[in-house]
Amino acid sequence: MTNEIVPGHDCCRDTLVTTRTPRIHPRKITMNTGENVNLYLKTVHPDCFKSCFTWRIVSGGGYVDPEFGIETYYHAPPENEDCGRNPTIEANCTRGNMDRITIGINGYGDSVLAYFDIMDWREGAFYQGIVMKAMVRDLELYIKLKPDFATTTIYHRDCSGARIATTHAEVFQIAGFDSQMKPNRLFRRWMATFYSPTGDHFGVEVGPTYEDGKYVVLRQNLAPFVDFKMPTGETLAHWLPWYPRWADKSQPKAGGIVDVRNAGMLDEGCCNQDLILDE
Repeated sequence: MTNEIVPGHDCCRDTLVTTRTPRIHPRKITMNTGENVNLYLKTVHPDCFKSCFTWRIVSGGGYVDPEFGIETYYHAPPENEDCGRNPTIEANCTRGNMDRITIGINGYGDSVLAYFDIMDWREGAFYQGIVMKAMVRDLELYIKLKPDFATTTIYHRDCSGARIATTHAEVFQIAGFDSQMKPNRLFRRWMATFYSPTGDHFGVEVGPTYEDGKYVVLRQNLAPFVDFKMPTGETLAHWLPWYPRWADKSQPKAGGIVDVRNAGMLDEGCCNQDLILDE
């Protein structure tokens, strides 16, 4: 190790943005147990490559090698029960800490549902509109009434963050008809349509408001996909008829992640760090 700081270059500062220190890259990392990943300091001036940069694990498991230089390799531990070995890694220069990152180590290998990744509602749009078209008959006239309608897409993800299924939901305002069965007025009532990964779809009336309808369709229709693996093998829904109220706690909402990891996922290993909002 040397400490050759060339006059004119502050090696503890980013060479492009001099108001900040060099940052560790990659920024967001999820890796499997037992793997390794290259970490490096970006935008360091070439004259500073031999300067005294050091790496250390502030908390968590695994190790870094080497401990000196502008880059290193982090080696993950062989297991990560309860996410307890997720490391926080720090890079330092001669004047102290420059940057730190936290790495998510996924120790759960089965591709089963762990999260609902819900996109924002797209107002004034629909996914397929099969039920809507059947109910309003004349879609152009219906849209001229300026009804409330929106659609969202829900990605079902496993612990690695991989998408294993996709569902879609729509909410639209119910219309009244004239004597020619043409939509001519809007009611303060809303319908929801849900499209499952198998292509099946169905509609239910929701409410009593547009926003309530959006919440209800997510709560009622995502719950059947959740399985917390009861000891006897049944789902929690089998034992508890009120199970759709799972959402009263997890609050599924557009533009958010709903964590539905079962006990095995929590006990056997951590999941994708970018998907865990409360860790």
